[in-house]
Amino acid sequence: MRPLRRALVTACALTKTTDLVARYTGARWFLPEVLVHRFAGLGGFEIAEFTAQIDNARSFSDQGWTEHWERLAADRTATAYRALTVVAAERGERLPQSDVLFGADAMMFAELLGRLLGPAAEFVGDRGPAPGADAVERFLSGRPVDAGERSMVVALDVLVKAIVYHLVAAWPGATAARLRAYRTSRRLFEVLLTALGPWLGVEVEAVEIPAGSEIVRAITVFPTGTRRCPVLLVTNGLDGTVQELVLPLLKYRNAGLGMLIMEMPGSYTAPRPMSAASEEVYRSVLDYLSAHRRVDAGRIAMFGMSFGGYWAARLAAVDARLRCAVCVGTPTHRGFGPAAAIGMPQPVLRAMGAAVGAGSMLGIGGKLAALSLRGMYQRIGIPLLVVNGEHDAVIDVRDSMELAAAVPGATLRLYPDDDHCAPGHFVDWLDDAVAWLWRGIGGRGETVDPHRLDRRDSRWTCSPAVPAPLAARN
Repeated sequence: MRPLRRALVTACALTKTTDLVARYTGARWFLPEVLVHRFAGLGGFEIAEFTAQIDNARSFSDQGWTEHWERLAADRTATAYRALTVVAAERGERLPQSDVLFGADAMMFAELLGRLLGPAAEFVGDRGPAPGADAVERFLSGRPVDAGERSMVVALDVLVKAIVYHLVAAWPGATAARLRAYRTSRRLFEVLLTALGPWLGVEVEAVEIPAGSEIVRAITVFPTGTRRCPVLLVTNGLDGTVQELVLPLLKYRNAGLGMLIMEMPGSYTAPRPMSAASEEVYRSVLDYLSAHRRVDAGRIAMFGMSFGGYWAARLAAVDARLRCAVCVGTPTHRGFGPAAAIGMPQPVLRAMGAAVGAGSMLGIGGKLAALSLRGMYQRIGIPLLVVNGEHDAVIDVRDSMELAAAVPGATLRLYPDDDHCAPGHFVDWLDDAVAWLWRGIGGRGETVDPHRLDRRDSRWTCSPAVPAPLAARN
């Protein structure tokens, strides 16, 4: 974002005129370009189409913003239902009405969705961080499929797109309608994971972890079986969600790693604002993992993106249970300075204020300044992989450089001509990061290759055990 535009976006945020101006400019004028690529990549949308949809959003108000995106989500859900009717008719299954199948009690139908969509589960499992708009045709290329099998893949594709559109409706949280959209996205995603997990060879569970006065709701993904394995604690940033992290990471389900994926304290439905004391939330999650029957407690690593990278670096300094950590697009010191708020659109400032418990730009700056890691670098004694784009327009890239320079043995990877968290190189750096993590926590002679995805075409015809519902576990 150019300096003049950043200044105008800030002026609109301070004067609370963002919505008024957006009626004439469209929403995209206020948004960092990285946001467009982030959601387009996740959903497998054509960039031009998704850009036009943002341009057509003329309001950031709670109702105006969410209604625009939820209409698009509803269109995809309707397409998914039509495709499911084809599959159900072919298999002699009976579908409930769409509003029931995808409604508040959708988890009741996870078993049914598994029977209908499970044979094509690899389409979701192997899609990776940037599947592309041609993902369906690429997946089906060379496969002798009938209309019912094609409908399975189409249904999965548009269901994921609906989940992502609900996420865009929820962005960046902190208001009532946005949080409703978030819950819808999360519910549909958990149902889909429940349905597909056994077909993908993973055990998926939604867990609730006590953390002082809070309850952390997270998702665990473990290879099917009973063996203890190394595990990644994965966390996202201010406006990031579990859904955004699980979808790309499913690609590595055969790497022999377990994962616990959670959202950052203070974001979305978290009950308390974030502060330095929030490290205790992560410590409680590490307590949970250390005692988990599937976790090798001596081999726990952390993976964080954006503000999640901050928490990965902070936990590396204060908790000896981590063996290594990946920090992507990490704010550490400059990212918390007064200049950090310049160019932030009004909805992001509102969400940031809610996340840290502040009601003004000045208050947000004070809360963030207290989070600086500069005095903690010397306490980090484990390997770090620090990743970012060279031209980060969200967080000062010097934070990534400073963190890597200050920690002995840290590895820095800056991608040229790329933005916050290097989205243009997401596929490349995520492969490298998982390989790096495996080297850091593998040990004991294992030779598992994180890049081995083991596509099994026989899954088009196999019939696994009925999936158990995602169950909250304390």
